[in-house]
Amino acid sequence: MDDLREVSQSRQRESNKTIYMVMSLILIFTSFWIYSSPNGVSILSENREKLAIDFVAHDLSGKKFEGSTLLGKTVLLDFWAVWCAPCIAAFPELNRLEAELKKSNFEIVGIALYSGNSDDIKETLDKHVINYRILIGDNDELSQRYGVIGFPTYFLITPEGTVFKKYVGELPGLFDRIKKDVEKINKKYDQAGSDQGVVNGI
Repeated sequence: MDDLREVSQSRQRESNKTIYMVMSLILIFTSFWIYSSPNGVSILSENREKLAIDFVAHDLSGKKFEGSTLLGKTVLLDFWAVWCAPCIAAFPELNRLEAELKKSNFEIVGIALYSGNSDDIKETLDKHVINYRILIGDNDELSQRYGVIGFPTYFLITPEGTVFKKYVGELPGLFDRIKKDVEKINKKYDQAGSDQGVVNGI
């Protein structure tokens, strides 16, 4: 009896993944004319920058997480899905980024969309090593707010909570690209802090 229940649950999870994948593809094709990202990288409009860190999601235990708590850090938002092979292939590079840049006030937050429930996501994560925070997002609300039209989609957020850069798709040299951009952000904010110190006579 338990075996039958387990098989049924497994089939249901696979069915959920298929449904969410189809929904995501529909979202991609219907939204493509609104947002585009030449060469996989783009700067967002001022209006969307203001929304960059203003989101609510939940961790795998169901606890609410507010993006505003990340203000003051350089953050990489990783929008991914359990059925997205390039998303999963990027896990090792993202782990490496988190480890190397953690001392630079940097944090990665993975947000799963169109991926079923927490059990479906845990099933995928159990097969991989993830060293950064994973959240479950509201599919329609977050995909529309951030203009997510494909997976993976990354947003590099400044300590002020605005978008520095958007990266879309499977990108060669992802680690080096993001690391260089984080260094640019750090340099900018370090310089701003030094200038403020001079103004204040420190």
